[in-house]
Amino acid sequence: MKKDRAVDFFTTPEDLAFKVATALAQKIPALASSSIIPFPPLPYFPYSYPLQANFTGRARERAQLSDWLTRGERQTESILALEAIGGMGKSALAWYWLNNDVLSLGIENFSLLGVLLWSFYDERDFSAFLTRAIEYASGGAVRAQAIASDRERIDALITLLQQKRFLIVLDGLERVLRAYARLDAAYRGDEVETDARGEYRACADPNVGIFLKRLASGALTKTLITTRLYPRELDDLAGARKIELRGLDAEDAVEFFRAQKINGTRAEIISVCGEYGFHALTLRLLAGALAHDPRFNRDIKSAPKVNPLAQDKEQRILEFAYNSLAPREQKLISQLSAFRSPLTWDALAAIFTTEGTEKEKNLTTKNTKDTKKNKNKISSAPSAVRFDFANEEELARAVMDLSERGLYQRDEKANTYDLHPVIRRYCYDRLSDKTATHARFVMYFEKIETPRKISSLADLQPTIELYHHTVRAGRYTEAEVLFFDRLHNPLYYQLGAYQNIIELLRALFPQGNESLPPLDTDDKKAFTLNSLANSYSLSGQPRRAVPVFEQAYLLAEKMGNKKNLAIGLVNVADDQLKIGELAAAERNQRRSIEICREIKEEFYEADGHREFGRVLAYRGEFAEAEKELNVAFEIFGKQNVVQSQSVVSAYRALRALLMGNASAALDAAHKAREFAEEWERTTHRNERDFIRAEWLIGAALVAGSRGEAFAQAHSKSKTPGSIPITLPDNYTLANASPLQRAEHHLQEALARDRAINLVESEAEILLELARLRKSQAMTMDDGRKTENGSVVGQPSAVALMQESFNFANEALEIAERCEYRLQQAEIQNFLAEWHWQMADSRWQIAESGKQKAESRDEWLAKARAHAERARECARCDGPPHYYKVAFEKAERMLEEMAAG
Repeated sequence: MKKDRAVDFFTTPEDLAFKVATALAQKIPALASSSIIPFPPLPYFPYSYPLQANFTGRARERAQLSDWLTRGERQTESILALEAIGGMGKSALAWYWLNNDVLSLGIENFSLLGVLLWSFYDERDFSAFLTRAIEYASGGAVRAQAIASDRERIDALITLLQQKRFLIVLDGLERVLRAYARLDAAYRGDEVETDARGEYRACADPNVGIFLKRLASGALTKTLITTRLYPRELDDLAGARKIELRGLDAEDAVEFFRAQKINGTRAEIISVCGEYGFHALTLRLLAGALAHDPRFNRDIKSAPKVNPLAQDKEQRILEFAYNSLAPREQKLISQLSAFRSPLTWDALAAIFTTEGTEKEKNLTTKNTKDTKKNKNKISSAPSAVRFDFANEEELARAVMDLSERGLYQRDEKANTYDLHPVIRRYCYDRLSDKTATHARFVMYFEKIETPRKISSLADLQPTIELYHHTVRAGRYTEAEVLFFDRLHNPLYYQLGAYQNIIELLRALFPQGNESLPPLDTDDKKAFTLNSLANSYSLSGQPRRAVPVFEQAYLLAEKMGNKKNLAIGLVNVADDQLKIGELAAAERNQRRSIEICREIKEEFYEADGHREFGRVLAYRGEFAEAEKELNVAFEIFGKQNVVQSQSVVSAYRALRALLMGNASAALDAAHKAREFAEEWERTTHRNERDFIRAEWLIGAALVAGSRGEAFAQAHSKSKTPGSIPITLPDNYTLANASPLQRAEHHLQEALARDRAINLVESEAEILLELARLRKSQAMTMDDGRKTENGSVVGQPSAVALMQESFNFANEALEIAERCEYRLQQAEIQNFLAEWHWQMADSRWQIAESGKQKAESRDEWLAKARAHAERARECARCDGPPHYYKVAFEKAERMLEEMAAG
């Protein structure tokens, strides 16, 4: 009874509370589909793990985990990753250790406030994780859904996790890495396409990478990760390390086979298990086959012999276990493998029994108008697949046998059934009627109603599953129609889920992105290509966007559609500019302008002039840039396209900043915002225009803040250079200094940017905030240069310089990840300036008797390295196709540093 917690004992009220929490932990996983979130000290498991019988051993690894958790406060690593190939038992180890070595002892013994386990196998939506984690960690005090963006949710969650000590388990993290962030992730094995930079190990969503890095930066919270691949973002971080999980210990294997009642001597069991590398899943499948097939008589001698050095030894056991099944069960498990996620018993019965299919025929189809419109397209072809079970009793016997053999996992708490990814892949490869099977599943999922109001990715999940099975049934055109009718708008406009769009659209390219999708019209192919390329671009992957945009405009050229060809050339040029391919960008823009003149498309000609003007500004051809921008502005004005006039005004502001004319830049940036507001009043809001204008207003104010004439012209404050962080009671933008106003506009730009996940602008805004903090530090009185002399309630110059560095580093991380070449040049130049300035200030501090962190030579060496990198990035294709202002600035700094 005590084991089942029907009775237990306690000594104090606190002891009672923790024992109740521990006991309830075993029940909480049943809330997997519920919105109920418990509060600490109760543990929170939104998803449970179907741990199979006779889990054995792993004592050494469990001791390592407990040692990491127990001594964590005296060690540097906040993150520990269990890395291993599929089937090695990562999830089982984490689940068993958490429940039997942590919760059973009481979380107070580990100084933990709470425990959260999240499975990316069950739910890969990072936004959903942030929402639930914030509400749990705050004890319900913070309403996550009221926070505008994922980046702000990350800030809120990290603040909670830095203040209090939690244990977080992130299971199956590989599902959010680029190698596995795909619609077909459930069918993928350990063989993935690698690259020299390790991008395949990078987080598909930059926010996940930022979150992991911040977790590793010294939070009180400890985070355990299970993954097939170690995230690239954690490479070389002192706050993270990994354990490479190997096979079971020999004695553990013997104990496991004894528990499974397999006959054989210790030496025989060790010999057989050794041939299979003591691979956990392989050994479980072997034991299951020996125990349930009467031909093998539970004898280890019946195990198939393999070469221990063979690469496919795990496949041999999968084959052995599969072939030991009756033909009907082989067919069943192969059909089950076509599902990507767990199934309830009701779903199994409805799909796989004659009774269930008869009931389905009598159901009234419930769906949206779009579904009704496309219903005949999706399910008009009858499914030829047959399911061999007359009723639920027959199906139940087959499912139970698969479960007892270790082939099909049952989660008793959630009452769902699922396949291990390794088993799913093997069985799916042996599904002979894939197309017909998926076609049958299409008929099931199209009967599930899609909510009218979409508030999260979970609301779209049934439609995504319908789309998945439609694609797998080979009905690519129908899948394309389904995507653009029911998925594109909520994913693109409401959720900003660009990475999800990429995953879904890539499924329409069965031969890879290099080939065109097999759709029934060229128009649909072109539309799909443009949508995929646009999502690559918006998610910060311009180098991947470029070849897809090129495919789109080449298709338009083949179709003889010169208008779309001209548009496509401008689209690809935008991403070529981002990655520093200025010559190609200019060539494509010139060609677009020529085509538009030929076909008399004045609006798109203006687009070409506008974008070409921006390229010329970066090249330092300021007079020519002005001509191009003027032509564009005149055409847009004549056509009354106010939104485009806002963009031209923003480019004028950018040109003025590159020329060093802060006043002209400020005027143009304000004009850009006025046009954006007019467009909002008369047509609709374009958030990108507001973000661009706010950023440029802030940048112009920072750039001009050191000039006395600028400060007097643009501030009504009595002390134009003052920048108190704690604003006075009578503060308004009207009486603020330039730097105070810059703070307002840049923070506004950053908040808006992160709310819509606009990656392309974030680094630019962060860089301006870095410049702002540096300017604030430089304008302080002498008595506030150091922390000891700081004014009460105000940050010191040293603190501001540190924050400046932090902003610049965050900007550089984004720019490098996204390969934004021009932004990299700007940020590297700033960091060169920053380190150069710190060399002088730190040297002066050292001379006055204070301890120095680094020598002047060390600071200068870092400054030179950043300047050299800035020059390299700004070179682009080489003069004249280079970022002239940044290139010359880097060269000037290097010359001055060399001169001493």
